Amino acid sequence: MEKLRTATEEENAKIAEKKKKIEEQLKDVEPLLKEARSAVGSIKSESLSEIRSLRAPPEAIRDILQAVLLFMGILDTSWEAMRKFLSKSSVKDEIINFDAHRITRDVHKKVSALVKSKEASFDPKNAKRASVAAAPLAAWVTANLQYSEILEKISPLEQEKNELVSNLSKAEKQIQKLSKGLLTVDEKVAALKEKFEMLMKEATQIKIDLEKEQDTIKVAGTLIDRLGGEFTRWQAQMESLSKEMDNVIISEQLWEKLRDCLRPSFLLFHKNNCMVKVERCALVTAAFVTYLGGCSEHTRMEVLKSFRQNYNLQDFSPVTFCATETEQLNWKNHGLPADSLSIENTVIMLNSTQTPLVIDPTGRVAAFLHSFHPKSELLRATQNDLFTQIEFGIRFGKTIIVDDVTDVDAVLVPIFRKELSSQGPRQVTLPSAPKLAPSLFVNEGLTVC
Repeated sequence: MEKLRTATEEENAKIAEKKKKIEEQLKDVEPLLKEARSAVGSIKSESLSEIRSLRAPPEAIRDILQAVLLFMGILDTSWEAMRKFLSKSSVKDEIINFDAHRITRDVHKKVSALVKSKEASFDPKNAKRASVAAAPLAAWVTANLQYSEILEKISPLEQEKNELVSNLSKAEKQIQKLSKGLLTVDEKVAALKEKFEMLMKEATQIKIDLEKEQDTIKVAGTLIDRLGGEFTRWQAQMESLSKEMDNVIISEQLWEKLRDCLRPSFLLFHKNNCMVKVERCALVTAAFVTYLGGCSEHTRMEVLKSFRQNYNLQDFSPVTFCATETEQLNWKNHGLPADSLSIENTVIMLNSTQTPLVIDPTGRVAAFLHSFHPKSELLRATQNDLFTQIEFGIRFGKTIIVDDVTDVDAVLVPIFRKELSSQGPRQVTLPSAPKLAPSLFVNEGLTVC
């Protein structure tokens, strides 16, 4: 295989050398031939028609066309044959694409003798004087004649090159055949490797599965050991759930269903007890929303602790009483911080009947309110048309958030206090405030931040 490749490389080097010698011989003639072909391509159809229309052509035209016909392999060199050749629509393409290798030794002798005997006819000036189309054809004949002479000289070189190319082709075919054999062997080796790797993977997987099963057995043993204390934990959880059930408001539909399965005395006692606890929870929540909004976190904890002790509400939370887990999660999704203080402030803010004043140095509460009320309008306390915007907002039921408040203007106090007076069928605020339509007022409609 390596010997064949070496021999192939040597053959390629010899071919390149022969090709270089051939190109060296042809380098002077090829530009002339290309120029002649270009000149033939520029011949106008009218010039060929003009020659074809002649009854008795000049001698120069006849001699040039005779040489062209001989190169084309047309032995009939009569004027009719010449006119027929010129009448072809592809005559210029045939002449331009003519391959000089088609010129035989006999044709070369005839054309060479014709050019020597009629040397004046192939002179560029005489040819051009005879016809505009004749001069390019004469140049083409002369160039092809010179090209064929060189081809005849280098024919031994071309034969050697062709033999080398043939030998190279045979060597390449042999290399391809050997490569296919090697490829088959490589494929078999690859298949065996793949099978070996698959068996190794299966063995590794079996080992991994075995280790997993052993780990599962260990975990199961640990779980069995730990289940011994689960009963105690479940009992404590059941007691905690029972206490929480005492704070649940039981609907009238549920009481109707329980009435059929519980004793009347127990039912009355439980319902009255539950309603009393709900009333206490509502009372504590109302106090939390109304009075503890401006207090610190520590004060809130102490007051709520006192409320729970006084009203026997050990695990009660105003936050869970006013807002479900879903509502709290919705607040967080709108940007509310997750700490307990922020959630308590939101419960107070959303359940208060008064317009809340929020101290928000970070701006997160304002962003939360704007996100929670997507149709809200955010105003600045410093803008000139603040009162007009508030008037329009309350009149048309908009939610308004006023930001950057340093002090509250007296004109807004009647709005915050809801001090309304009647003028006929309309309700308006006191004279110091803008004219409003309080029937469109919303609890959280005005939030001062």
